[in-house]
Amino acid sequence: MDTLNIAILGCGTVGGGVARIITEMNNDLSVRARTKIELKKIVELCPAAASERFNLPLNMFCGGGKNLSGAEANEYIREIISSKEIDLVIETIGGKSDFVYNLCIDILNSGKHLVTANKALLAERGKEIFRTADSKNVKIGFEAAVCGAIPIIKTIQESFTGDKVLSVSGIMNGTSNYILTQMQNEKLEFNEALKLAQKCGYAEADPMLDINGGDAGHKLILLIKLAFGVDVSNNDLSISGIENITKEDIDFASEIDAKIKLICYAKQVNGEIYATVRPMLVKNSNFLAEVSGTTNAVRINNKYSGIHF
Repeated sequence: MDTLNIAILGCGTVGGGVARIITEMNNDLSVRARTKIELKKIVELCPAAASERFNLPLNMFCGGGKNLSGAEANEYIREIISSKEIDLVIETIGGKSDFVYNLCIDILNSGKHLVTANKALLAERGKEIFRTADSKNVKIGFEAAVCGAIPIIKTIQESFTGDKVLSVSGIMNGTSNYILTQMQNEKLEFNEALKLAQKCGYAEADPMLDINGGDAGHKLILLIKLAFGVDVSNNDLSISGIENITKEDIDFASEIDAKIKLICYAKQVNGEIYATVRPMLVKNSNFLAEVSGTTNAVRINNKYSGIHF
């Protein structure tokens, strides 16, 4: 059996969760992949805390488990990129800075496969990243960048290759959906629902990208690229968030047998793409009205095979 050696950059919520799955399910994953999977290295500034949080052995962390400075972490990252032992690098640092962008380019140029959930980076700077991967004949895995555990990327890339996608729509930001659900079910004002989302860990201390539609916009951009083969940016989309939704708006929706949801929508007509992210009234008879809490949902309408959820 061949071996796939993996390194993870960053061990926060995403990176630590991935590391834990790889270690706890190693045998099952190796059998399913028909390849022995080995997690060789983790680069993390505060490894002791990550080790305790995710039940990971300290010897997996670069530096032997001691806290790292930014310079030390960068040195270990460079060692991983230049190492012939590592086959695949999982980037969970996040953000769209020049540092992270150049890091992803360097990983691909080194001949290593890249896995990332960095939707902002791929949506805004992905063209060169994907071009580099193609030129080096390596793969980019980014399923988790859109709607978490829903395999929508794989579905569009593989299952619908013999069909034509006409439209994509859905709820693609769990935080905003949670806030709207709490406003609907618990009769909360927006700020009350937002504070509850933060308390539960669904919203960041700075929740702007979630509530202003930016995060959902990044996800829709990636789906537009996959579904229609068109490169767009946030500036090309009409994006509105939920930050101005009031309790009165929620009550009005209820009066007309509807709910307010933050909807992503993209449709191709005669070669033109019509796309938006905005709060919409969704009739209660529509399945999206029943998608509550942090749950996401995506609807694909195809030319030949019809509608898929």
